[in-house]
Amino acid sequence: EFTVNMGLAETDAALQLVARMVRAEPQSGPPRGGTVVNVTVTGLDGHEASQVPQVLCEFGSAHEAMAPEGRWIAGTNVVSCTSPTLSRQLVAAPETDAPGATESVNVRLSLSYYVFGQGWRRTDSMLFTYRPDPLIPD
Repeated sequence: EFTVNMGLAETDAALQLVARMVRAEPQSGPPRGGTVVNVTVTGLDGHEASQVPQVLCEFGSAHEAMAPEGRWIAGTNVVSCTSPTLSRQLVAAPETDAPGATESVNVRLSLSYYVFGQGWRRTDSMLFTYRPDPLIPD
């Protein structure tokens, strides 16, 4: 019932038809973005390409700046997402100069996908961490 109330589906029966995230690799990347994250999901592989024209990868926010389009090949269970540049404001993370702020920022990565005749659907989510590159001493 918790996931039904979170907006993934209106009923428990409808929830069984929603794609679920199984794994995301890698689970972190730099704040500048550009990390290709391969997300393994269950439930998309039963659709034809013409049924699902768009998949969005939401990195902590549904705002277009944080939700680039993913790449999905029909018949597979993998969506490739490229992490966008981190916007601390859009994911409600404090700026690095704010008290208690950390350089690493955890966000929830989820997929939204459109199914013709059924509308937009959303998967559950997994953690993705924007982590600065380690400093390498000269």
